[in-house]
Amino acid sequence: MVLFHLDNLQLIWHPQRLHVESFCKLKEVRVEFCEKLKTIVPSNSHGLLTNLKSLKVHDCGSLRHIFTTSIILGLDQLQEIEKLKEVRVEFCEKLKTIVPSNSHGLLTFHNLEKLTIENCWSMKSLFPVTVATGLMQLNHLCLVSCGLEKIVSEEEVNGAPRFLFPQLTFIKLDNLPELKCFYPGLHITEWPMLNTLGVYGCKKIKIYASEFARFEKEDDGESQPALFPLEKV
Repeated sequence: MVLFHLDNLQLIWHPQRLHVESFCKLKEVRVEFCEKLKTIVPSNSHGLLTNLKSLKVHDCGSLRHIFTTSIILGLDQLQEIEKLKEVRVEFCEKLKTIVPSNSHGLLTFHNLEKLTIENCWSMKSLFPVTVATGLMQLNHLCLVSCGLEKIVSEEEVNGAPRFLFPQLTFIKLDNLPELKCFYPGLHITEWPMLNTLGVYGCKKIKIYASEFARFEKEDDGESQPALFPLEKV
């Protein structure tokens, strides 16, 4: 495990100064009270963390993104952080998102199992469509006291995206006063194993839509998709 706890730390990884196998056995990273840090894992550092399983971030006041990507990398350099199973982020007041919407589909987390975000009031969304559609192993999602307006942000895709979460059993949405929807556009969601759903203090979100309806009109005339559509059995 590596623990970073430095007020003046601005950049964790310097790939140009490190051998590609420098962190090949690193399994857990904790970052706390790094007030000048803006990104935890920039695009040029993905290849260093091939065995990272757990990432925990606490009280980093300037943090904007957890992961970033760059389209100039080229397809032959794309990296999946394939061993990552848990991400936990708390008290990062300027955090905007986990992965920005301009990620161009260059980053995936196919083995992520547990995601917890708490007290991040500047956060408007978690990640774009291309990340959300690859979370096939996610089983625990906990979002508490955040400024989220949607869970998945818009991204240019062909047709209505399909979000399949075959392992997801637990969702907690608590004190998310601006949350309106899972994804703002037409889409399909499937979570067949879900057995625990807790929603508290989320006044703007519709949990269930009317029969067969994906969207219902708000008082201002706009339509918002419900989290779960009801269907006949």
